[in-house]
Amino acid sequence: MSKAEEGAATFFFLMAMTCIYFSAARLLKVYRFLKNARTTKGVVVGTVEYLGDAATYYYHVVRFQTDEQESITQQVGSTMRRALPEGEEIEIMYDPEDSSQVEIYSSSLIFLPLGFLAMGILVFVIMLNAVS
Repeated sequence: MSKAEEGAATFFFLMAMTCIYFSAARLLKVYRFLKNARTTKGVVVGTVEYLGDAATYYYHVVRFQTDEQESITQQVGSTMRRALPEGEEIEIMYDPEDSSQVEIYSSSLIFLPLGFLAMGILVFVIMLNAVS
């Protein structure tokens, strides 16, 4: 194996391991959140705009009631590519032990980290086949 091939193999190995590690860590965090999470309706009361490198993202501030009828106003932990209008009712999930942990009810909570995990494993397998 030449030095260039060795360098490429090292790069792809590190890239694959990074994807696998961070995806697994995110999945574990999501699993712990979902294990305790409660689902309820929330009302959008504000939007925080975040200018990324390639796009604009939005964090939403929602007001909702817990199972104990406590009213909470909290910024949602996930971003969206579009701003929701104030007053719109959305489905959210929150951790009853830590009401600052709020997410918009979405399948992307699970599927996004799973996709990155699959990509990391795929790159790792392709790299192994290329090296052997």
